[in-house]
Amino acid sequence: MIVAAPALEGRKVVAERTPLLGAGIKVQPIETAASADATAAAADVELVELTPEQRARLVALVENTPDLPADAKQRVLAQLSQDRVPASTVRRIETRMGG
Repeated sequence: MIVAAPALEGRKVVAERTPLLGAGIKVQPIETAASADATAAAADVELVELTPEQRARLVALVENTPDLPADAKQRVLAQLSQDRVPASTVRRIETRMGG
């Protein structure tokens, strides 16, 4: 079922509850990685344009990192191939890989 609830935009909502939880019970939300990723994706992402030299340097850093899993490498390289790249990706590459 799809419910339109514009008043709840940006708020956390209990999607399921057990019989032990009734209305008005306080709960501590436990976010999964997927929900945290969705929250981060929903937020405005700062995008930066890279010069060809910057892009080449970052691509070389990613490609020459032996302990980075292949799927992660492909994901980061796909981001770096875009015209505008998330600034957080650039910062993460530079700090973790000595750029």
